[in-house]
Amino acid sequence: MFTRENTDTIPIMKERQESVILKDVIITPDLVEKMLNKLNVSKSAGPDIFYQRVLKELSDGIKVPFQIIFSKSIIEGTLPEARKDAHITPIHKKG
Repeated sequence: MFTRENTDTIPIMKERQESVILKDVIITPDLVEKMLNKLNVSKSAGPDIFYQRVLKELSDGIKVPFQIIFSKSIIEGTLPEARKDAHITPIHKKG
């Protein structure tokens, strides 16, 4: 057995209700550009193979397409499949 906790009393999850928290979020091209310009250019590329230096240098040209993608994601409550990938590196404790 993987765990020793009692699994007989695990609560049943209620049906997920639509969240209205993000419906009020407004993403503007200027906000996207501001965030892109804050990227740390010394970091390596992620699973999307976009280098942060390239994103930062192209921020003026890509801010509108990114704003459209981000706004659509918030309105629909979904993420593009490509955004669901991540590089995860475990950091082991001593011992």
